[in-house]
Amino acid sequence: MRRMLVVLLIGCAALAACGSSGSSSDAKAEYVDAAMKNYDSSSGSTKQFISRSQAECLSRGVVDAVGVDALKKAGITPKDFESGSSPFKSLNGQITRDQADKVAAVVTDGSCFDFTDAVIKQTEKSDPTSFGKLTKTQIRCFFDKLLSEKTVKRALADSILGDNSGANPFSSISSNQSKLLDIFDACHVKFSQLG
Repeated sequence: MRRMLVVLLIGCAALAACGSSGSSSDAKAEYVDAAMKNYDSSSGSTKQFISRSQAECLSRGVVDAVGVDALKKAGITPKDFESGSSPFKSLNGQITRDQADKVAAVVTDGSCFDFTDAVIKQTEKSDPTSFGKLTKTQIRCFFDKLLSEKTVKRALADSILGDNSGANPFSSISSNQSKLLDIFDACHVKFSQLG
């Protein structure tokens, strides 16, 4: 389950990979178009969970979050987003922590799609038994609370920056048993229900 969430997070980031808004709407459109060409040519499973219109919404949001001027200053062109399985890799080391956090917010804030739903669908598809005997309400509650955690969003930002050393969004939560127990308690999850 942990590995699948990381895959989805990176996949969402890749879809949003368009990068920036600046003074020119034409320049912004070039980055968005490039990201959408990447999405259209993608053969990954992400398309099963995020539609083209949702991907375009994410792309525009990320372009605004980073800024066209910042992309140009870093020497990142629309062509950089058009190729490769994860266009965000070209941002590694080129955007600030604040910009990465804003990109993570675009991916998770729900303005383009329900991030919790996408994570649940991805997890169910990859491992149908991963939720044990949890009800749909409990699963939804668990992921809503987990994905609202600052450390999880920071892990997403790290993955966007290309820093995979801290990209496991569950690591800090699973090591903080008190926080995990709080989430289980809030969602009325019993250990006997877990697979």
